[in-house]
Amino acid sequence: MSIPRPVVNIGEKVYVISFDGSAKAKREGGAFGAIIWKLPGWTVEKAASGYDVDLTVNEAEYRGLLLALDLLNGLDVQRLIVCGDSNLAIRQLRNEMDCKALGLQLLRKKCWDQLKTLPKVELFHVRRDWNASADLIAGQALQRHAGMPIVEEQTLANLVTLNRLGELLDPTSGELTNDEKAQVLPVRTRSGTRQEAEQSVDEEIPPVESPSRHLTPEVLDEMVVKRIRMERIRESQDEESWIHNLKKFIRGDVTDMTSREASNCSKLAQQYEEDEIGLLFYHSRGDESAEDRSAVMKLVIPETLKDGILHHYHSSLEGGHQGIGRTYHRVRQHFHWPGFYRCVQRYVGECIDCETGKGRPTIRGESPGNIVPTYPFQVIAMDHIPSLPPSFKDNTELLIWVDLFTGFVVAKANSSRTAQTVAEAYEECVFRRFGASEAIRHDREPGFMSDFFRAFNQLMGQRQRVTLAYRPQANGAAERMVQTITRAIKMYVEDEH
Repeated sequence: MSIPRPVVNIGEKVYVISFDGSAKAKREGGAFGAIIWKLPGWTVEKAASGYDVDLTVNEAEYRGLLLALDLLNGLDVQRLIVCGDSNLAIRQLRNEMDCKALGLQLLRKKCWDQLKTLPKVELFHVRRDWNASADLIAGQALQRHAGMPIVEEQTLANLVTLNRLGELLDPTSGELTNDEKAQVLPVRTRSGTRQEAEQSVDEEIPPVESPSRHLTPEVLDEMVVKRIRMERIRESQDEESWIHNLKKFIRGDVTDMTSREASNCSKLAQQYEEDEIGLLFYHSRGDESAEDRSAVMKLVIPETLKDGILHHYHSSLEGGHQGIGRTYHRVRQHFHWPGFYRCVQRYVGECIDCETGKGRPTIRGESPGNIVPTYPFQVIAMDHIPSLPPSFKDNTELLIWVDLFTGFVVAKANSSRTAQTVAEAYEECVFRRFGASEAIRHDREPGFMSDFFRAFNQLMGQRQRVTLAYRPQANGAAERMVQTITRAIKMYVEDEH
């Protein structure tokens, strides 16, 4: 599957916009941030943030784009690349999604009016973690309830450090020629249209060239990024009154607290602890020993950061658009906040990609014929996911193995389904890591039933347990994993037709 990508000529002057918006629940206020990047070099030309009351998240995203377009005044813009993590705003501006809310229609019209005045414009939806720089200044504006131009050198340096938009460019190695191109690839979910919609500026983007080494931002320093994130979480916690009061109560600073606030904190204090840098953690009841408490400590997430956490564990590539239960259990291993389950339930229930990309759940029941193992990798189930969109290595098949004891999954992408390919993939991904199993469960696919694969299993000393024809329930573990992986992949690819 090919997706049109813009490329950049060597020495071409290009401006990149990154914008983001954030809002509190119940329309209690919203903030937005915008950054103008200058290529080559990924230097910050201008950056600013804003704040307004009575904003939704989508309205804040549009306001962030409008702020970025205002920052372009005075700049000689010949070509502009707009990057945002708002799937709704980008798709509406690309005419891929209807805009029904009256408030958003007005904001979209304002954006269109300004974009049409520019010679060349490309709009791209990017992952949230690639847009961390704009997210940082939007979050800071939301915390202080005020926007401001970004001129402090340390803050500008932090924006460059957090910037990951350079990862949109294909990495190259060795000496580059004029024919080698650094390309910008938009990340799309399945909710994107089946065909490329007409750009709002109605212009074709001609392919031009540039080596990626001229467009790569400063390498991320892991410790610097960690420090920035910890400071942001601590500041966000201090902005929330109940967390701030609880920290003061734990430290013994109750002089400025009312009797009611102190009473409320005393009921919660035994379940919370503050670390040496001022972050508040939660531990479950019953884990009173020091060792257990350190093992189950969960970071307390304030209101302003909840959507970011849920986005990572549900909507991102790592999340895979799993359901309410799986998303809830994954998040609760590391984080905590009041009303946690209801928040996960609301977020997953409002996910557009899950609503449009998944069918009705099937009735759950036992799968007759499954084998019950007694230890890990005693019995594994095997199946294929065929006819996937071609990857960069032209792989179109995904072979999966599921350990029936632990549920551990191993997957291997291949370009064919022949018996030799299956045998080589099994030897590489399963046998080298876990050894041979007693039995391998699979359906009656020709590659699995071939003489070559039978001889391979005899060499390995493992039995083949073949299911009956038209009885996929007998290989239920593998079939269910095929469905789960297919749904996850489907969210991140775009249909060709």
